[in-house]
Amino acid sequence: GNNLVIVERTALGERLRGILAGRKISSVAEALNVSVSTVSRWRDGTREPENIASLLGLAQTLDVSADYLLGLSPTPRPEPVVRDHQWWTE
Repeated sequence: GNNLVIVERTALGERLRGILAGRKISSVAEALNVSVSTVSRWRDGTREPENIASLLGLAQTLDVSADYLLGLSPTPRPEPVVRDHQWWTE
């Protein structure tokens, strides 16, 4: 069978609409070296980043995880790993 995980096409757009609500799209586009229309299409769900580098750049620019942008995680940033300090040494 087909074991590919199908990411909901609208997940990225929905997440971007929420994150970009209080931001200038032009500043995000400039940081990623893409056009404003490209970011707008990502937000509107009509296009998606063409490669992993674009997706990771978008996540870093917006300070969220790629999993969050793709709808795979409910939280914008992963929880920090808490280690048991009884055995953990620097």
